[in-house]
Amino acid sequence: MTQQGFLESDGGFIADSAPERIYRIAIACGVTDFVVPGNKPESVLKYRNLFESELGAGNFTLYAPGFISQGGNISETGKVAGDSWHAIVGSALYNQKGRENIRKVATELTSQIT
Repeated sequence: MTQQGFLESDGGFIADSAPERIYRIAIACGVTDFVVPGNKPESVLKYRNLFESELGAGNFTLYAPGFISQGGNISETGKVAGDSWHAIVGSALYNQKGRENIRKVATELTSQIT
């Protein structure tokens, strides 16, 4: 969901309504952990509202990729994601050379969490 050309409205092949339909099916199956597009805060807020209306506030956890190379802003997404969310920043770390560089980037990224 974070890459360009995923949804039809972005030139992709997936119907714009598909993510919400998929989330609703997952909710009906008892899922409470969801991956949302971290580089699209407006979508994160939309889906958070869906999860709160269906599951209740505090009864789900969000995981969000789409930061760094895909342009997402951890602070911006954090403001709309709620209290129970995790930023996925794997490539920002594993593309670093050396432990000290990884530590430096990790410290920088965690400072963006509000």
